[in-house]
Amino acid sequence: MRNIEENLELSQLLLKYLKDELKGVEKEKVDKLLQEDSELKIMYDNIRNKEYLKNQISLRRNIDIDPKWNDQSQKIKQYAFRKRLMYMSRIAATILIPTLIAAYLVFNLQPSFDDTKFEFAANIIPVSTETQLISESGEVLELMETSDFQIQLKSVKVRNEGNQLVYKELTMVPVTPAKEEIHTLITAKGGEHFLTLSDGTKIWVNSESEIKYPVHFIGNTRKVEIVKGEAYFEVTYDASHPFIVATQKGVIEVLGTSFNVRAYDDEVANITTLIEGSVSLRHKFDENSTVKLNPGQQARLINVNIKIRIFNADIESVVAWKKRQFIFKSNSLEDIFHELSRWYDFDVVFENDEIRNKKFRGKVNRSAGMIQIIGILEKTQRVKFEYKNKTIRVKDYIN
Repeated sequence: MRNIEENLELSQLLLKYLKDELKGVEKEKVDKLLQEDSELKIMYDNIRNKEYLKNQISLRRNIDIDPKWNDQSQKIKQYAFRKRLMYMSRIAATILIPTLIAAYLVFNLQPSFDDTKFEFAANIIPVSTETQLISESGEVLELMETSDFQIQLKSVKVRNEGNQLVYKELTMVPVTPAKEEIHTLITAKGGEHFLTLSDGTKIWVNSESEIKYPVHFIGNTRKVEIVKGEAYFEVTYDASHPFIVATQKGVIEVLGTSFNVRAYDDEVANITTLIEGSVSLRHKFDENSTVKLNPGQQARLINVNIKIRIFNADIESVVAWKKRQFIFKSNSLEDIFHELSRWYDFDVVFENDEIRNKKFRGKVNRSAGMIQIIGILEKTQRVKFEYKNKTIRVKDYIN
């Protein structure tokens, strides 16, 4: 039987587990406990159940729990009536753990988390964040974080572990393929995937993206295509085989470097940002439009009739998605909600254009969730929100 201190420590671990903040030994410890302890597994499932959480929220006015529950744990540890510790330890497994976690969730769903906001929060979670891998023949594999696999093709081994897909060239290739076999990787809303190509090039693929690439490069160039979406590249250097990225609007050529390409089909511009090395790029249908970027620069391609524009980039903001962060620096409210829509399934209605164009600054980890981000915006006392099903209406704070 765990004592009260052990249950408090377990509560902390479960909180981090719920927020996907555990790694290595701690994550393995919780995974093992949930497999071996059926009562704990039931409690964990209850905490993740929206009806359970809704009941906890409805009880909020009737309980007095310090939101800083680490402070609360110290109060419990210092409890004067030592004779009651054994009794408390017995009930901790069924009351203390879920109560502390529910208390944390309740107090972190500030401000004013009412039933309509609860329903909104429950409805906007994407139905599926699974990544699809499509072979050239059209076969579709669903890449779930819980399903690992390894397959061998003519010239490479393909291995998927969690959200990492790796292509590794075989040491001895029986027969060099006559043509490149193309695979397509598609990430869903709220999903992302890490890809290592057969030449060792690393690609981080953002939410709602589609990228095509050969399983094995053949010829004098290494070419991939971003059909839509965003990807961050760390290209393996090979002077004799330039690396080419094609988008709807442009062509990017590199030897070995790090850069980010944003080419969503619902955005006007394709944006290439150079982190390290050098790249050249041009309009897709104009070979004479080539420009070169230096590290820290960003190029925006709109269409062949508009000259490619080069800016100094805010690198921190550009690569924030790769670090699982949202960073906004004087972004309009419309742009902020547009970015959030890559991760959550909702509709937004702005009361007027003035509200749509209000600008905000801030940095928050993606794991905080949309409700907390909305809470931060509300605390500025510049806007307020109303909710109905999957729709959020943004209004002026004074109205």
